[in-house]
Amino acid sequence: MNKKQQIIKTAFILFYQKGIHDVGINEIIHCANVAKKTLYNHFTSKDALILETIEYHHQEFIGWLVSRIKQGETSKDELLIIFEALDDWFNNRVEGFESFRGCYFNHCCAEYSGDTNPIFIASKQHKDVFKGIIHDNVHSFEINKEKALYLTANIFLLSEGAINCALVQKDKQSAKKAMQGVEHLLRFKR
Repeated sequence: MNKKQQIIKTAFILFYQKGIHDVGINEIIHCANVAKKTLYNHFTSKDALILETIEYHHQEFIGWLVSRIKQGETSKDELLIIFEALDDWFNNRVEGFESFRGCYFNHCCAEYSGDTNPIFIASKQHKDVFKGIIHDNVHSFEINKEKALYLTANIFLLSEGAINCALVQKDKQSAKKAMQGVEHLLRFKR
């Protein structure tokens, strides 16, 4: 791992564990074991580093999710696998992931609200990709555009609700509960 990747990964872990505003550059430098000059040779500002952590975690999360989804035999199976994967994440069964503390992208949106803020925009783009994965799976078996949009919106909503319930309500079974809702939607989509 090169110095830039080391800084990004260290910053991500600290931001995820403590919150972005509670972590200073000096703590990142200390934990990454780099000089301040090294950090600023790679990143012009803390915001630039935050954007890199968003991209880093986006690639990590989507790569993991897509590899899990590929285990499904049909698109409907793949939708349910999303919730099995979320259940593993909530219950700290994903190798290489930090202990579950909610959604990093939601945290970024909360700390950097505003439709024009680059950190908010990058975090929203991750959510759009996630929703796109759901849409692609739904679209592969539902040809009615209106129904496909309805299913996509509701399955995405169930996934986001499960993530927030796992964090806020400490409901580590929320993904399994949401999966029951998805099964109901798929069964009665007519």
